[in-house]
Amino acid sequence: MRTRGVSTRPLAVILSLTLVLMAALAAPVGAQTFQDSFNGALTNTTGVGANNCSRLGGPAGTGGPFGPQLGAICNPAFINGATTSSGSLSVDARGQGEQEVLLRRLRERQAGTAASADAPGGLRGLGVFATAAYQTFDKDVTRFEPGYSRDTWGGTIGADYFLFGGKGLIGVAFGYFHQDGAFDSKGGNFDTDAYGPTFYGSILVYPNLFVDLYAGYTRRDYTINRRYSFAMNGGPQIPSAIAHGDTHGDEAKLGVNTGYDFHFGSLTVGPRFGLNWKENHIHSYSETGGIGLELAYDDQHQTSFTSNLGAFASMAFSTGIGVFVPQATWEWVHEFLNDQRVTYFHFVQDLGQRRFRFQNDPPDRDYFNASLGLTLVLPNGLAPFVNVSQFFGYNNQSSTTVTAGLRFSF
Repeated sequence: MRTRGVSTRPLAVILSLTLVLMAALAAPVGAQTFQDSFNGALTNTTGVGANNCSRLGGPAGTGGPFGPQLGAICNPAFINGATTSSGSLSVDARGQGEQEVLLRRLRERQAGTAASADAPGGLRGLGVFATAAYQTFDKDVTRFEPGYSRDTWGGTIGADYFLFGGKGLIGVAFGYFHQDGAFDSKGGNFDTDAYGPTFYGSILVYPNLFVDLYAGYTRRDYTINRRYSFAMNGGPQIPSAIAHGDTHGDEAKLGVNTGYDFHFGSLTVGPRFGLNWKENHIHSYSETGGIGLELAYDDQHQTSFTSNLGAFASMAFSTGIGVFVPQATWEWVHEFLNDQRVTYFHFVQDLGQRRFRFQNDPPDRDYFNASLGLTLVLPNGLAPFVNVSQFFGYNNQSSTTVTAGLRFSF
């Protein structure tokens, strides 16, 4: 006996097809590591006897329209090739940012305001400062990126001026930082020079309520040496080779941070909230090396927009030398925009310029920053300071930064 009513079979079929289509769209298309893309372009695609480098698009059996070294490597007589490559141009890790130094500088000026009652020279109209910074950074090996370690040295010089009876501050600073890094397992090395100006300011919009702002530009000069090896059965053997690349990038940044200070005698505590935007552009470039496996990379773009929510505390201790002001900051950082990026490349000696792609690590959405510092406000307007900061809770990455400097108020 058949049951009256509308059959549910067509609806079930449509629903199943819809779910399959949604799953296909949601899955990453061609998600590959740099290693997979590099190796896959040069090895067989259809089994023993197939033309090597067939993914490069050359006519089967001809070796493709290649330059001389790549043509020799991709000769169809050499089958079952194997390649390895270490290092990646998707180096995109946290670095020592000038805005971090400047925001600490503003906190020091605010601490100087609290200390000025005990040190008459601690708060003046014009101030100049200089800082030196060192950062150590380590990243573990992940699915999409190699592991590496990096050291950063640099510093910032700047000047600022109090306005409106100490209720406003404007300033400009210039920073320079050099990064020197090495990939794990002798996979190569890289270094970066970063330099540029940053403009900043602060205003006391209400008693104990302030707003800090900054805007800046950073030029970055990149150098990377990618180490790789290559072996073909009956063909060329390259136990170790270096592909060298040079390029530059541009970074623009904007930010606003606000806070409210509660004063309990010599103790100052208060919440902090900030929004920070950064746009990073790495220009296209081609590697050199003369082996035939050098790569050319397309432009790379990265946009980051983060919020910072945390707390600040400081306490002034008056002594015969001056006023010691220890400070502490803790904040939770949330990333809104920075997504897992795709980088496109082709082999320099592939005349057809067949493009391949690889992805970097998906960035963490949430992590934390913590710092401890000490400022000594002297009666003659000098104020040496030191700060140690660290971020934690970021997957497979760790970093510690030490900053020391001196400011002078006229």
